[in-house]
Amino acid sequence: MIHHRSRLRGVSSRSTFLIIIAIFVLSWIAAAIFGYIVSLNVRDTARETDTTMRALAWAALVYTCREDGRFPTDAQQLFSVQPLPDRLDCVPSEISAWPTTREELLGDRLFPDDLAEASRKMKLYFSSDGTRPPVLEANGLPTELGTTEDIPLWFKSLKSSFPENDV
Repeated sequence: MIHHRSRLRGVSSRSTFLIIIAIFVLSWIAAAIFGYIVSLNVRDTARETDTTMRALAWAALVYTCREDGRFPTDAQQLFSVQPLPDRLDCVPSEISAWPTTREELLGDRLFPDDLAEASRKMKLYFSSDGTRPPVLEANGLPTELGTTEDIPLWFKSLKSSFPENDV
């Protein structure tokens, strides 16, 4: 009888061990799939946020070029130029100081159909006198690498190309 019990205990221990290993493996697979799906969703959101921020920057660049270096002071001015052109009138003295075409700005991405609607997820801050560029913030949303750094540099370069507006 003692021999029979130890044999059952050995089979029971082995099956318990295999069940625990199976649970860990299945948990690991489920976590990997979940992480992959979350990663894809974050990348899609970052791409959408990036496209919207770049499109808003394009609207500000277009407005500023047309107004001889004066930046928009509110959202109404930012969205006043419709439809937005495919090419800027202002050409930088330094190559790639700011994008001069929509293709250079977005590559193969589509421009948002309704920029005002797309911008509702962003935070926009404007100066009251138009001497400073608007501040475009992602409002906590993920962005792609470099976008939040590039846009202020574009505005700074554009502003410096209009020396009579320096304050």
